[in-house]
Amino acid sequence: MSIAKKLLLITLLVTGLSVVITIALTWSAATDALHGLEGKRVIDSVEREARILQSTIDMVKSDLSMLADGGARYMIEENTEPSVDGLQKVADQLDIMMRERHAYRQVKMLLDSATGTHRVLVSLRNDNVVHTMVDPPVANWNFESLLAEKQGLRNFNEQTRNLTDETSGEKVLFVSIPVRGKDRNVIGAIAVVVAIDQVFRTLGKTHDGIAYWIADSAGQYLYQSRPEASGSYTQKAANAIRDFKLSHSWDQVLSGAQPQLIMEFPAIATMLGIRRATLNVGEGNEIENVLVVGGVISLVELEIKAAALQRQLAIAVASIGLLMVLTLFVSTGRLLRPIDVLTKAANRIASGDQNIVIPTNNNDEIGTLSRAMMRMAEQLRLAGKHSEQSAMGQMASMIAHDLRNALSSVKMNLQILDEHHRKEGDMQIENCEIALGQVRYMETILNDMLTYARPGTAEFDWVDLGDTLRAASVSLLPEITRKSVEVRMEGEEKLPTIMADRNKLLQLFQNVLGNAIYAVPEWGLITIRTRCLLHESQPSVEIRFEDDGPGISPQIADKVFDPFFTTSARGTGLGLAIVQRIVAQHGGQVYLDSERDHGTTVVVVLPLTQEGPDDSPESAELS
Repeated sequence: MSIAKKLLLITLLVTGLSVVITIALTWSAATDALHGLEGKRVIDSVEREARILQSTIDMVKSDLSMLADGGARYMIEENTEPSVDGLQKVADQLDIMMRERHAYRQVKMLLDSATGTHRVLVSLRNDNVVHTMVDPPVANWNFESLLAEKQGLRNFNEQTRNLTDETSGEKVLFVSIPVRGKDRNVIGAIAVVVAIDQVFRTLGKTHDGIAYWIADSAGQYLYQSRPEASGSYTQKAANAIRDFKLSHSWDQVLSGAQPQLIMEFPAIATMLGIRRATLNVGEGNEIENVLVVGGVISLVELEIKAAALQRQLAIAVASIGLLMVLTLFVSTGRLLRPIDVLTKAANRIASGDQNIVIPTNNNDEIGTLSRAMMRMAEQLRLAGKHSEQSAMGQMASMIAHDLRNALSSVKMNLQILDEHHRKEGDMQIENCEIALGQVRYMETILNDMLTYARPGTAEFDWVDLGDTLRAASVSLLPEITRKSVEVRMEGEEKLPTIMADRNKLLQLFQNVLGNAIYAVPEWGLITIRTRCLLHESQPSVEIRFEDDGPGISPQIADKVFDPFFTTSARGTGLGLAIVQRIVAQHGGQVYLDSERDHGTTVVVVLPLTQEGPDDSPESAELS
């Protein structure tokens, strides 16, 4: 069985088992998750309504404080006896507040002036009409008794306009605060009667399917809302404790030991969330001033959603399992295909094909293996190339040695003939000079072949780089003069002394300059630029030989350093190969920067020192 089939079979087994386990786990987890989310939604909504309720109570107290600080106290303190205009301004302010706050049933303001005069402001709401009066005929009203009145939830007699302890009457919220002077002594009081049903009407306005209710400390409903969604639970009785059997947890909610609570009633498919809300009036810790905000939601629709979600999860898991199988089938083929390509490539390399090309653009393990095989093939090609070049070098050395011996005899005889014809003064002198020039050209070729075949070791010593560059230029002066070429030196004024083999550097510069002179046209320009730099974290010097010749095409730029490669009719093609070898012996780098019709630049980078020599002299320091 192939690897692909084994992987596919294992994946099928693992996927099938995973699908079964996942469906079994998600079947119950889906319902639990939905119930948890619904519970959080209910308790968050109830908490929001409780905050709105407490904010409303705080708004009532803020209204009273603003009225006391901004109106009554200023009037009493600035005037020994309040003026009519001052009273009217406070009355107008009170009238505006009553018209804006529709839940306010009655506001009383009692003030004592510095002379002992009692002033009264009363604002009443009757049938949604506001009446504000200054000093109405009242009996036995004083601010001490008003402040002593119990604050919080009270019953209000609409006919007498007074608070009562009887259970009959409208349920209201009574709040009072003192009015203080500059010396913080109490000079009056302000009290407000707020209709609870008007305050609660602002609650439960969101269309979220939740039925809200508010109950007092005894569980009696003060307010009940009905949600927009159908099928939600509605209360039947008039007491929340009996409706939801909260006798065991009600006291904990009131006391704050458990300020919020979430409960489910599976028998009637209902969920309840309750939250404690404090009125923060009067003593503040009285249990009568604690309200409970509740929210009820039906779970029928939730159960339907849970069943639908379970089916969707089962379909999704099964689809994922099928997708995994298909993905594995496709990916296995894609994975094994490059392995098959590598296998065939390895067989071709083993059969001797060294010019094979393997795609290496992947960044995975296959790409790493492909790059390793390409490096191996490249090493095999280089080994074969070096072996071939070594054989060619040995052959060239033998041929050059034999030819140079024969050529020496020819040269000697030509020199004798040249001297003879010069004495005779005949016309054969020119022919002898041509023959001697060709012999010297042949000697140059043989010397290049011997130099490449037997490079020898470098003898390092401290070398003046600038002097060596000038010597190379002077040695090529006849060729420079013949083509009227300008050789320009730019860069460092004083080049450093480096550890190198002077004869090899001289040959290096002669070869590069010779190629440049051959490439440029008559009246051409060759620029030698030098600079000191750090190359591979080592102090080095860079020499750039730039010419304005025709340049080298990109197709052959990579071959110019190969032995015996040349584009000219004359020469052996060993010049740049020898340059590359000399630079490598010095631990440097040489490369070509050329564009067609834009000239050629040969860049040589040489280190200032070599590993192993003793301390450098002061002349080796960078200028």
